[in-house]
Amino acid sequence: MRITFYGVRGSTASPGPDTLKYGGNTSCVYVELESGKHLILDAGTGIRKLGQVLALKKDDPIYILLSHGHWDHIQGYPFFVPIYQPDRRIRVMTPDPLGHSQLCSLFEQMDGSSFPITAKDLLSDGECINENVEDYLKKEQIQVERKELNHPGEESLTGSRKMV
Repeated sequence: MRITFYGVRGSTASPGPDTLKYGGNTSCVYVELESGKHLILDAGTGIRKLGQVLALKKDDPIYILLSHGHWDHIQGYPFFVPIYQPDRRIRVMTPDPLGHSQLCSLFEQMDGSSFPITAKDLLSDGECINENVEDYLKKEQIQVERKELNHPGEESLTGSRKMV
């Protein structure tokens, strides 16, 4: 397993000389499994750079796990190059135990108003998985474990306070 941090900031991206040590992008962690499968934790601004790397690899699918739908965890998705690649399979999921699709806000933010390209215009095969994350990934031979988030505004996360 190989883990790369493409974004570690919260709230807003903050590039510049003061953030050189840890980087200025918002939440995005890439896990390349020994099987070669791609697992991405959150889609903050760090996913843009990761997308440039993954665009060169044609391995499918790409699994994106969202901890929750705050902007700093989803705002990079429209700039993720693989979503513009024809037939690229991308599976987005959330550990929301209630199965709410609200965290598939990655697609909802691409509505033509908030972003000029709509989700239905994407060339990739993107899907929001609404079933139990652990069960879905187990079928894909990926094992994950939930951990509690320590995050401001927990009450607004409505049952989604756990991160895979």
